[in-house]
Amino acid sequence: MPRKKLWPTLLALSAALALTGCGSAAAPSFSHPAAAPAASGGAKTVVYRSSLPLSTVAANLQAGLKKAGWLVPQQFDVETHLAKVVKVPPSYLMDVVPPRTVGAIVAADPAAGLAFPLRVYLYRQGGVTYASYLEPSSVLARWASHIPDLSSLTKSLDTELAGMVAAATHGTTVTAPEASTPGQKVQTQSLAAGVHTQQAVAKLLTQITANHWGLNNQHSLATLLAPTGVKVPTGYYVEAFNAKLAGQVMNANLPAGIEIPLRFYFYRQGGKLYLSYLEPSTIFARYHDATLDRLSQKMNAVVSNVAASTAAGMSAAKAAGGVGCG
Repeated sequence: MPRKKLWPTLLALSAALALTGCGSAAAPSFSHPAAAPAASGGAKTVVYRSSLPLSTVAANLQAGLKKAGWLVPQQFDVETHLAKVVKVPPSYLMDVVPPRTVGAIVAADPAAGLAFPLRVYLYRQGGVTYASYLEPSSVLARWASHIPDLSSLTKSLDTELAGMVAAATHGTTVTAPEASTPGQKVQTQSLAAGVHTQQAVAKLLTQITANHWGLNNQHSLATLLAPTGVKVPTGYYVEAFNAKLAGQVMNANLPAGIEIPLRFYFYRQGGKLYLSYLEPSTIFARYHDATLDRLSQKMNAVVSNVAASTAAGMSAAKAAGGVGCG
């Protein structure tokens, strides 16, 4: 599936505005993230090390995903797309979707759609190619009490994704130590009854621009999955970021590039429309990196402002955080 060419929008916004609000990057200090236990609501990173060129691993993975029937709604060369704004190491990002599993999970609990698409991140560091992703079972664990068959569904995802990445890299896994950091926190806004999803999305996009960020990608899950014959009742995600800030994150800690862009997710449940997102500071906490901690606090301010401004005037009440940190 051809990807939407939306990063130029992000680049143009950042370059034209010459944003400096997130400070300058510290000297590069690359390290793999510690993986938080799934039981705490944290996400576990799986990393494969490969001797193959980055482009070869990307091509191999694309072929494997296509053969397995997975969708790739977005894929891009991060280094090339950010080049006009900031220099970053060679890296490549893919959003990936297993249609039938997503359909089953979202049908059981629409809020769990926040976890999709899954993301695979390729990068070069020290002359070596790495392929990383967040283990699906750890990302989705927070919804275990809401989805009876979640364990079997996510176990299958873990196995399938690991197999495709292993085949693409011809490599071996890099073990990341367990961390005692808290899990990622979901923030949720409840919008007033009668608000249409497209109306809310339009307002969100306006607020993203107003906060000097750029649109990276957007999709209705129903539209995305329709060609596969899978139907879902709800779900619309928007991914956004700031190109200069993306460079600061990646130049401070290259493996953390998997966390960007950030995602906003709309879904309907019980007749109401909700807007949810992961709190940035809880996303980046597991890297134990002072620069990322500082940058993520600034991200918190932007993301919460975008969400609150979107809900303003159409908000019924702020939800109590949706499903918490496990």
